Amino acid sequence: MKKVAVIGGGASGMSAAIHAKREDPDAEVTIYEHGDALGRKLLITGNGKCNLTNAGISQECYHSRTDNGIISHILSRFGTGKLLDFFDGLGADLKERKGCYYPRTDTASTIRNCLVLTIKEMGIGIRLECGRTSLEELCSDHDAVILCMGGKTSPKTGSDGSGYALLQSLGLSMVPLFPALTPIETEEDLSALKGVRCEAGLSLLVDGEIRAVSKGELQPFDRGLSGILAMDISGEAARQKSAGKNVQVLCDFAPFYPEEEFRAAIAKKQKQNPARGISDVLSGMLHRKLVHYLLHDLDSREPDFMEKFTDTIKRHPFTVSGRMIQDYSRAQTVSGGLDLREVTKELEIKKLPGVYVCGELLDCDGICGGYNLHWAFATGAIAGKASVSRRKGEG
Repeated sequence: MKKVAVIGGGASGMSAAIHAKREDPDAEVTIYEHGDALGRKLLITGNGKCNLTNAGISQECYHSRTDNGIISHILSRFGTGKLLDFFDGLGADLKERKGCYYPRTDTASTIRNCLVLTIKEMGIGIRLECGRTSLEELCSDHDAVILCMGGKTSPKTGSDGSGYALLQSLGLSMVPLFPALTPIETEEDLSALKGVRCEAGLSLLVDGEIRAVSKGELQPFDRGLSGILAMDISGEAARQKSAGKNVQVLCDFAPFYPEEEFRAAIAKKQKQNPARGISDVLSGMLHRKLVHYLLHDLDSREPDFMEKFTDTIKRHPFTVSGRMIQDYSRAQTVSGGLDLREVTKELEIKKLPGVYVCGELLDCDGICGGYNLHWAFATGAIAGKASVSRRKGEG
């Protein structure tokens, strides 16, 4: 009888355990979780609504500095359809909204409960509050060990970064870690924009060159820019900032108008309401707080006012702060991790046969929209199945 140890009871760990047991019902599968419950981080994903996956899952939605084809291979074997079938089999009813899939209840606990119930029904062992067990001891007592210890964005739920330290101690190649899917912290104080939500477009400039663009709802906060559009480019912003590059974000506060159409729209509104100043005209388009913030340094009497005005609205610059490089407090995931060239397509460490790595521990991070949770479940499924297919001592 094969024995499999799953280290970590998060999304990837529960997926690995279930798929291992399904692949070999006679296998003895045990989840080792140093916290007091399984799936605690799962409860806070998607603001508690648990966006599981996306209709548009593809390799292009993920970032890795070491991908050698493994990401597309994993996704081709466990795509959106496979994940939907998996949760249907667990008894979870899902719904789709704008390409994103959620539990019908809009409550993450629904998903956690379905996973935990299935684990108990299948006879999978659960060891909680077990501390950090020696990998050497686990390997000597099990045919396979699957590392699913999460990232470092939520220490209270078990994602405390210890998995990265373990992998590094094994002499494996690691990609430097940075916060991802996090607000972009700026040198500018944006306290005056508290409470503003607006449509915007962002361009990430690195040494003057555009490296990434995004569009959506922007939510400024006192120390920077938040919202999905900021989070989607935050990982690249942090990576480039850490490399000592000059990193800026240009914000288009009127993305619904191309530049010439924007100028024409302003001119039309001025003609229609000649008694109004430019601030009042612009307030018909943008939040008043935003108008005051953007225009307070401009003088409408200057001959080049219209050029400066257009640049301020369509290309407003913010300087990315070095604070965001080490600030994981607001991050949803991590960029970096174990070099993907260190593992096989089954996610088995090449130098350590029988040891597998899943989820955030790998050098792969996705954009907002269910992509990272999908990666966790998918990698868990692949590693779980593979763990019971190999023979002890097989290299």
